[in-house]
Amino acid sequence: MPNITLQGDSQVEAVDYTIKSRERIAKILHLNLQKSHNRMKLYADRKRIYKEFLVGDLVYLKIQPYKQMILANTPFHKLATRYCGPFSILERTGTVANKLELPIGTKIHAVFHLSLLKKTSR
Repeated sequence: MPNITLQGDSQVEAVDYTIKSRERIAKILHLNLQKSHNRMKLYADRKRIYKEFLVGDLVYLKIQPYKQMILANTPFHKLATRYCGPFSILERTGTVANKLELPIGTKIHAVFHLSLLKKTSR
């Protein structure tokens, strides 16, 4: 944190004292925010799961029954299975996105986030 003023710039002693105390408070706040950030990152990283799928892997796709009724193929969408598939991975479009080989006639986008995919147990 940069020093805002130099010591003794003002001719009034109360102003110097106020500026010094505000700088001290700003440093303390900055350190507390950094500690809080590190603690939150630690707890978030404990639950984070890193998945990686290769091209050609078979995965299940987690579907949303209200929006993706084409894949669910059941008259009662509330009772449809949560995962559909298995589908083959055609390509990795990014670090967290994969393009799947969906059935012909499916009217949804073929690129899905890693959190929606689950590896099949062969």
